[in-house]
Amino acid sequence: MSKSSVIDVFLRVRPTKNPSNLFKLNKDEGTAEFTIPKNPDQGYINNQIEKHTFNFAGVFPTDTTQEEIFDKIAKDVVDSAIEGYNGTIFAYGQTGSGKTYSMTGNPEARSSAGIIPRTLYHIYDYARREQELIIDVTISYLEIYGGSGYDLLVADNRSRNLHDLPKVQAMATANGQTILQGLSLKKAQTEEDALNLLFIGEQNRVIAETPKNDASTRSHCIFIVILECRKPTSDVKTVSKLCLVDLSGSERIGKTGVEGILQREATGINLSLHFLELVIDCLNRQANGENIHIPYRDSLMTLVLKDSLGGNCKTRMIATMSSEPEDLPESICTCRFAGRVANIKNKVTRNEAVDPFIIIEKLKRENQQLKAELAMIKGQSIKDHLESYEIDECKKKVDEFLNSDDPAAILVVNDHLKMNECFFQLKHMLKNLNKKASSQPVVQQPQTITNNTVEVQQLNDEVLRLKQLIIQRDNEIMILLNLIQKGKGSNTNQSLVLQGPISEQPEIQQANTSSILQPIEFPKQAEIDRQSQILTEKPAIKKQNFMQGSLDSEPMSQTTKTTTAQFKELNGMLSEPINISNEQLLDRNSALEMFRKSYRKAQAQEDLKQELQEKMMTSKELGLFINNQRNIISQLKDKIEQTRKEQVLLGLVNSDPNQVSTEEEKLIAEYNKQKDIYKQSFDKLKQLKAEVERMSTQLKHSREKMQQDFEKWIDMMLKQRNLSMAATSVLSDFKNLSQKGGEDVNSMVQQFYKNKEICNQLLQK
Repeated sequence: MSKSSVIDVFLRVRPTKNPSNLFKLNKDEGTAEFTIPKNPDQGYINNQIEKHTFNFAGVFPTDTTQEEIFDKIAKDVVDSAIEGYNGTIFAYGQTGSGKTYSMTGNPEARSSAGIIPRTLYHIYDYARREQELIIDVTISYLEIYGGSGYDLLVADNRSRNLHDLPKVQAMATANGQTILQGLSLKKAQTEEDALNLLFIGEQNRVIAETPKNDASTRSHCIFIVILECRKPTSDVKTVSKLCLVDLSGSERIGKTGVEGILQREATGINLSLHFLELVIDCLNRQANGENIHIPYRDSLMTLVLKDSLGGNCKTRMIATMSSEPEDLPESICTCRFAGRVANIKNKVTRNEAVDPFIIIEKLKRENQQLKAELAMIKGQSIKDHLESYEIDECKKKVDEFLNSDDPAAILVVNDHLKMNECFFQLKHMLKNLNKKASSQPVVQQPQTITNNTVEVQQLNDEVLRLKQLIIQRDNEIMILLNLIQKGKGSNTNQSLVLQGPISEQPEIQQANTSSILQPIEFPKQAEIDRQSQILTEKPAIKKQNFMQGSLDSEPMSQTTKTTTAQFKELNGMLSEPINISNEQLLDRNSALEMFRKSYRKAQAQEDLKQELQEKMMTSKELGLFINNQRNIISQLKDKIEQTRKEQVLLGLVNSDPNQVSTEEEKLIAEYNKQKDIYKQSFDKLKQLKAEVERMSTQLKHSREKMQQDFEKWIDMMLKQRNLSMAATSVLSDFKNLSQKGGEDVNSMVQQFYKNKEICNQLLQK
């Protein structure tokens, strides 16, 4: 029974840095409104329409997630395809408006995956939930470039040129159906197989850089999923086709200014889109009662989408647009095209068919059951015990029954002794599984860090803080001793050396000194003692004047504690000190490069990146090997079926249904061997994919951590530079005071602490 269905059209707006205020989106009402002011250069007679309003089944603003797009647009179509209805979802819009991102996205990251990978996720999740439904998935991937079709799922996906791919030709049958000759059909038994086929197809697509998009797809691509669904006890199956179409973007050559190959590609793209618009226009005229021919055969794309446009299919369209001011005219054209598509009506019919192979297999099983029952009733071959080969035969049947993926599989025996033996084998397997489960050791969780370790760490931090405080006080004493020495008329060219909390504090010199930060030389104990002796020889200087605001009070205790923790963290980032000039420090790119070379975790990042590349290459090679194994298994399976058919025709089969020929035994043994190799390789590929995803996340976090550490480091270095300049100013003030008189030491000390407070404020900032 068929039912009429219109094509639902949706609008998605791409995020942009410069959105136009002439465009408004109403999500509640599902409308998009453009307000284009009239051009005054056209004169008094100007019939230009200023306001354009378009209605959609749903509109999605710039902050819409990929998951919401799939749930609102594609999920209903995919569910209908599982029920047996054909479905199509296609994206249309300007180049660079987000069509490929909406349809494909990033399949490796589930959060940013588009409609195609999410469709595969949904189908296999449904298959896992509904155990009573058998779903067979077959995938094809067609690319239409320059009016010609190409198969993207080639057996050898190492092709480097478009013309290395097999060509696809469309042929019409007598009943009006379209057959794509040369397009391969790939079975996808698992979700990983389907995603692997999608990955192979994406690698073979034609992509080029254009003025509107750095990675623009230069062809139309149709991802076809054929679903065969049936229940184990039913002879009827549903066969549906789901087409997920990523149309290439329309572009105006006069505006983009492309030349050469890109110009020829743009011309071919616009021509194929013109034929698509022509078909849609004819369908609208036909819906209005006009008797008109629909030109499906004008292009390969319209011929492939014949059922999707006006045929037996449930169709959805995503119109993508950009709200940039220069893109508004092209966006209006996209909305007009979407309005014409919304007028098309399709007749959707559930596709049901009787599978002859299912009936044949069912009759074979019934025949075996009847033969076994007849043998038991007649009492044929009554024995007291079974021979060794019969026991092995029962064990083999049990293994095949347990390993079969067919829910309708049964265990057929024609003797009560064999039946008891089969039950014994099942019981034996169950006991072995219970023994293995009970013999597995319990994994102990690692113990947490004890309180003693935490206390030791706290004591070490306190010792480091006290050491830094002592160094600061020594710096203050040395400054005062040098000032007194200058007041006595001693060597005025003696340099002032300060200590710092890390080994890279700048040496404070005169204003014309070099800007290179040098490692610090700590003053020797003999120098401190000599300066202290000079201090005691001046009785006119009161001791409390030197101590005031210094050792009795701790104006920088909190600052020192904070700075110490910061310097400790910086030392942990770097593997060696960095000698950097003021010019390099102010140049952010140069500073980042020098920091990266001395960063302690830089080598680990490079090793992780190299290992990630190696694992990705290994995964790719293993994927090729698995595809080859799948082809070998398929060929062996066909040979086994062909051998059985030949034996039936030649009358070589004995009356015993379990007896097989020598040639068939060899083929079955080789089939099982290749199947084991395939399973092992596939399990290894799953592990590699999990490792690649984990390592990619780890590398991303490592790079983010390095950027955060660089921000902390450069912030501290800039503070250090400002502090050095302030200290230079302090020394200059002391020099001026000593030249004016040099006798008023108390005045100099007060001026010192005044400037010192300025340094503290700079350090706190």
